[in-house]
Amino acid sequence: MTKGASVSKSVFEGNIHNQGLVSNSTLKAGALLTGGSLSGTTTNNGTITNIDFVGTKLSGGTLSGTITNSSQIGGTISNVQLAAGTIVKGGILAGNIDSQGIVSDTTIEPGALLTGGRLAGTITNRGTITNIEFTGAKLSGGTLSGTITNSSENGLIEDVQLAAGTTVKGGTLAGEIRGDPNKPALIMAAQIAPGTILSNVHLSSTVQLPEDVVLGPGVEPATLEDFGLTDEALTTLDAETLSELEPAVFGVLEPEQLESIPPEAFSALKPEQLAEVQKDTLAELTPEQFEQMPLEALGGLTKDNMGGLPTDVINQITPAHLDALNSDEFKQMPSEDVSKLFTNLDAENVIPQDVEQLIPPGWQVAPDGALTAPVGAKVTLRTLLPPADLPAQVALPSVPDFSAGFGIGGRGTPLTTNVTLSLAEANLAEFVLSQPKEKGGVLLVKGTGNSAGINFSFIPDADNVIQVDTDEIPIGLSEDDGGFYTITTPYGQQFKVIPAPQNPVELSKALGDGEVVLGKRGDVMMEDNGQTQPGHTAHQVGIFDPLIKPAPEGLSPGLYLPESRTSSEPAKVVYPDGTMQTFTPTMLSPDTFTEEGYEFQGVKDIVFKADGTYSFTYKGQPYLVESHFGLQIGNFAEGEAVEASIAPSNGILTYTVVIEEPEEQIRRTHRGRGGRRGRSSGNYRRH
Repeated sequence: MTKGASVSKSVFEGNIHNQGLVSNSTLKAGALLTGGSLSGTTTNNGTITNIDFVGTKLSGGTLSGTITNSSQIGGTISNVQLAAGTIVKGGILAGNIDSQGIVSDTTIEPGALLTGGRLAGTITNRGTITNIEFTGAKLSGGTLSGTITNSSENGLIEDVQLAAGTTVKGGTLAGEIRGDPNKPALIMAAQIAPGTILSNVHLSSTVQLPEDVVLGPGVEPATLEDFGLTDEALTTLDAETLSELEPAVFGVLEPEQLESIPPEAFSALKPEQLAEVQKDTLAELTPEQFEQMPLEALGGLTKDNMGGLPTDVINQITPAHLDALNSDEFKQMPSEDVSKLFTNLDAENVIPQDVEQLIPPGWQVAPDGALTAPVGAKVTLRTLLPPADLPAQVALPSVPDFSAGFGIGGRGTPLTTNVTLSLAEANLAEFVLSQPKEKGGVLLVKGTGNSAGINFSFIPDADNVIQVDTDEIPIGLSEDDGGFYTITTPYGQQFKVIPAPQNPVELSKALGDGEVVLGKRGDVMMEDNGQTQPGHTAHQVGIFDPLIKPAPEGLSPGLYLPESRTSSEPAKVVYPDGTMQTFTPTMLSPDTFTEEGYEFQGVKDIVFKADGTYSFTYKGQPYLVESHFGLQIGNFAEGEAVEASIAPSNGILTYTVVIEEPEEQIRRTHRGRGGRRGRSSGNYRRH
């Protein structure tokens, strides 16, 4: 049909090339109509491609190419199949739409079912949409089912009903999002807009929730059960079964669940699966599991999770592993993760040239492998492995290895050398620094010459090492607002050192083999298995004075507390070797206490101090928190949710925090397994 031609009330078969207008016609099975415009009612039993629909109804058959619905009279396209690559623009869809193409800027009629394909532009849904990818601006209304992937950078899904078992991944959700109470929908890797009302949905850990979201009934964290799996099933996975798991499964794995998967199953791990593993979960990957991974799987690591690799796994990395990493993702990692991977490589396996393709802009690697990070970057030093014979009742934080340098695989000038030079700059050349491995990474500073007999013990603040410009900040020793010492090395690494017990293992022995948990901020939880003093609990939390002194003659190893829980006098610990240190009470997990403190409106400038107190301002007035001696330990049941909290009342505050087992870290929130909670108190007053 030539341009300008018009045919009405016809039946077509074979191939029709149309540049005109076809109205109120029928296509037989096997017919192919290409081009032109369709009006009126068109019944399609064949294939229609590249047309402009201006009529009332187009139903049946297959559509391909570009289908533009320009109808000004509410024209409806119904009960059609959209071939791969088809684009349908505008208008109304009704009936059953089976799509392998793209639907853009359309309205889905009540009762309609659109299955598959991609949605773009603005979609108004009054029916049901299932198993689609959304790349448009807005999808609103109706019911969604199956798997809904929102790949649009700014795409909004709003005011929808989620059918039983629906999975929604990515993008932003807004308005009212309702799931099925009998089988809640799973939402993952999505942003929830402020003011959104959620009900009967399970949220993965990748969902971002603002504070003013309304969480209705049935809103819970996602679990394996959402994917039909159990903890027990993970322990028996084989390679074939693991390879068939949806990548989203890996996004809900808890750390202990990942660790439970048999190493041999990882031989079939896919990049897209590894890409979904959360950073904190990846931290429990074992060397045996890593050894089984295909090299190509490492290409799935992202800027968001790569830094979770544990140091004993990083130590196994070879040049082949480095080549398999996505270099663009590596370069976009936070600086502390970049340096963590570089410094914890095995210098026997990797040379500086092996990492050239991974060096981010602004970083420098010297010929000897020493690293220089951009000024202001937060960095991670090489981690010291804990002693192999560490008693079960003693838990230590990760600390830097001071025998290593800040470089590829620990290359470069050792930190002990750098810190010794820094001490000399501060006129402390008579003090010798050491880090005996049997003392779990504690730094001992021993006086010599005129300073003989003056000894101190610290741990380095591993989480807050900053690269500074030594032309602007002098090399040496300084003191921060909290009274902690800060060291700046000749190569520009600046970090805080925190007072610590000189030997946590010997401390446990002094306490009758009691539990000792050394926190990364210097808070030490101690369990006295000896004779508990009247008026005191068996557990104490304190921060140590770094000065190590000879114990008074005749004082046996043990813990010596002042008579009153509220005393301002320090407690004493006498070690088996006849030395002693004092400590003052503080709150367990200062980071958690600080986070909870900022939950109170008007509280600002919280500072944790080296004497265990906290200063802050409240409505512009200065305040001080002084802890009491004693930590009350209680148990909570499996499945019980426990959150950290601070409860102030009449100058006394009560602080509650979850206590994990010694080999695990303190958490702000705990759900699932049973465990222990700790409760301590203190005074708060104007200062």
